[in-house]
Amino acid sequence: MAHKKKISTKQKLLAKNKVDALKEGGVSPSMGTRTATVQALEVLSSQGVVAALRGQKQGISDLLHNTDRALSIKLAVVYGAGLLVERDEDEWHSLCAAQEWIDHPKVKPKRTDPLRAVLRLAVGFEGKKADSTVHRYYKALSPLFLEKVPADQIPIRILEAGGIEKMRQNSARSIVVNSTPDILQTLHGVTKAAQFRAWITVYPLGGGVANVTIEKLKQPKKK
Repeated sequence: MAHKKKISTKQKLLAKNKVDALKEGGVSPSMGTRTATVQALEVLSSQGVVAALRGQKQGISDLLHNTDRALSIKLAVVYGAGLLVERDEDEWHSLCAAQEWIDHPKVKPKRTDPLRAVLRLAVGFEGKKADSTVHRYYKALSPLFLEKVPADQIPIRILEAGGIEKMRQNSARSIVVNSTPDILQTLHGVTKAAQFRAWITVYPLGGGVANVTIEKLKQPKKK
């Protein structure tokens, strides 16, 4: 039993060192971004969501226009926390029990919006700057969150976009609907909410556009 306890303590110390390094912006220049991101995400799983999010707070609001690797890794951890609390009820309850929500009762985490909740805890609650930062990061990351892009891919996605701000600007997703003239005419003729049975083909997202083809459309018979 003593041997197991010693290993557990060592693991906690290693995880703590990683958290401290991230707080100081201490991502080693010689370490690959993917490796650094994976290590950061290990801290998330070993320390829990709340501790990991608090560890990202320093500098997260000051690097908005930066492609800096440290920022992208911080955002990967926050994004990863969102994926975790979405599927893990215990972690969600831990997030909701954080003191920050008690200190700011007007802002409450919503179960249906885990990404915004983790962003808020990581960025903070003070003033319009925090509100703006949460909104900007949310707009940039939410399309990836909806697609369930793995957290360790976030830094490269930010880099490819040219930074988090450009990612935000390019985050709009559109859906193009294709079908036969008769079906399209039926859709255009809808004047109020209506239910249909549809046979559709959805093509992979590309260039921010999702293509949907309606093969067949049928309105249920009235009872």
